[in-house]
Amino acid sequence: MSDVFANIPERSSTTSSMYADINQLMENLRAIIGNGESAPSKTMEQLAVEQLKETGSNYTILDDDGYTVFIIDTSGGDVDLTFPTRADNIGRRILVINDGPNCVNCKPEGSDDINGYNADVVITEDKGWWDFTADSTEWKGVTDGWSSLHYVESTSGISLGTTVATWEDALTLSNLPKGKWLLSCSPGRYAYVDEDTGYVSQIDFRLGLGVTSGNNEPDILYKRNGLVISADYARQIRFPVDISDVEYINTTVKNIYLKAQCYTEETPVVEFSFNCDATTPAFIRARRVA
Repeated sequence: MSDVFANIPERSSTTSSMYADINQLMENLRAIIGNGESAPSKTMEQLAVEQLKETGSNYTILDDDGYTVFIIDTSGGDVDLTFPTRADNIGRRILVINDGPNCVNCKPEGSDDINGYNADVVITEDKGWWDFTADSTEWKGVTDGWSSLHYVESTSGISLGTTVATWEDALTLSNLPKGKWLLSCSPGRYAYVDEDTGYVSQIDFRLGLGVTSGNNEPDILYKRNGLVISADYARQIRFPVDISDVEYINTTVKNIYLKAQCYTEETPVVEFSFNCDATTPAFIRARRVA
């Protein structure tokens, strides 16, 4: 028995996540150490290669194809990776890595759920990854929080009119998929309010995120940044304010709006706008974490 593990190399980061479930592990061990009567049939390196699938084309994972790690080349465009039926793969682990500039669409089969949603998980980022395991109810996926991003920006400044106490839509992030997201937004370098004449005691600026467009208070979150002043001359106020990593659970595909409002005692104001450029854009960012 002293030589039974002779062909097993030291564990390394490249092989530590290669085993899908106990049955697969037992099969692997038998191949590596033999059955006590015959010599080992495979090395750890051979098994790792057999469990790795590299492709740049759409692929449907089979119950018995043996693959655990999928490296998807998206240099030629988006690629669909369709999962096998969860009920027939309980305990199976599937690691998906995007190797390119386009998207990998991880698609559940039929009515199967991923993290509670019967919807795709889209890996948008080059070298982004998701690690999935099938349990008795769904595919559970984990990621680094930066592999599935939705983003929109403006680099040329955004005019929000001259009306006070009205919520204006500055940017729209269209068709945010189902899932658990962290939302962030910014007006860019700053939000700008020019109250031109008259006595002013207070100027308020509010920045928010919502799912309802138009003159509606943001229904996700908003921040208020106000100044109390006493002046008898024109006021040009710059408000640096943003929102970072607000958790939002999205149960249906919907638009997310970056909304802003200003208030002064003068109506209307001369200018209400976002000052932004290529270095510091106004933006909405959503990153999926589950």
